[in-house]
Amino acid sequence: MIVPIVLFIVGLMLSAFFSGTETGMYRVSRMRLVLDGLSGSWMSRAIVLLLNYPTIFVATALIGNNLANYLVSLAIVMLFSSLYPSEGAGAELLGTALTTPVVFVLGELLPKYLFYHAPYQLLHTARPLLIFFTILFAPVSLLLGLLGNLLRLLTGETPIQLRLSMQR
Repeated sequence: MIVPIVLFIVGLMLSAFFSGTETGMYRVSRMRLVLDGLSGSWMSRAIVLLLNYPTIFVATALIGNNLANYLVSLAIVMLFSSLYPSEGAGAELLGTALTTPVVFVLGELLPKYLFYHAPYQLLHTARPLLIFFTILFAPVSLLLGLLGNLLRLLTGETPIQLRLSMQR
């Protein structure tokens, strides 16, 4: 009973982390991070590097958020299956219906709101964990980046060309 609860809390916290840092990276002042990096902070230099390679960062955030949401789903299925073993799929559907609003508010909306209003301060705190997950997910992130480049070569269009053609 305690394992699903711990998994749920960890998954929810990771979902909040990845959702918030994604918004924070879009909102933070590059100049401030560059100045931090010039003052000798290797973590700030790493964050600036992520800003210069957004594909890697976005892939890291999406992979992390998906894994976090899978962890939350696993926890809910485990919890409701143990609480209502005879209900089967009904218990799992009930668990999903009850937790979706919680995950949406606490794992998506609230962290995005907080990082939107204080991106530098919160990213400064989150830097070590963000760098850790970037390194951890690097093989998959790089593979996704290569896949994106391959698709761009096959179609012959850059993202801006694709955007312009869609506006016509």
